[in-house]
Amino acid sequence: MEHLTNYRRGTSVIALTVLLCLAAGLLVFAVVPLAHAVESYGLYETAKKAGLAKGKTSLAVYLGQVVGAVLFLIGGIFLVLMIYGGVLWMTAAGNDQQVAKAKLVLTAAVIGTVIVFASYALTSYIFDALASRAIS
Repeated sequence: MEHLTNYRRGTSVIALTVLLCLAAGLLVFAVVPLAHAVESYGLYETAKKAGLAKGKTSLAVYLGQVVGAVLFLIGGIFLVLMIYGGVLWMTAAGNDQQVAKAKLVLTAAVIGTVIVFASYALTSYIFDALASRAIS
């Protein structure tokens, strides 16, 4: 009977995790375009009246928007993994295997996020340095 209770608890935790991932995905696809639309604060209209607005958006701007959306999604995944690891740890009830699994999930989430953001920072620094040399 105890095995059945643990199975139900595990199934509900997995279902909650899947629902959180779906909610994060919907949030990304709903909020990112809205944030981009509101982000200009009327600057494009002002630049257009001054004759400074360009007709087309460059490839670099599109790539920057894609990278921003991907980093937002990775942050959501990190949040879901942290919640999942915390729930695993809190519901372990003395089960050392479940505590070890929770520690592994939390550690992997932190390491993965550090690697992703460090690689973004390094790439951004290198491209900024190359761009400043090309300009001067």
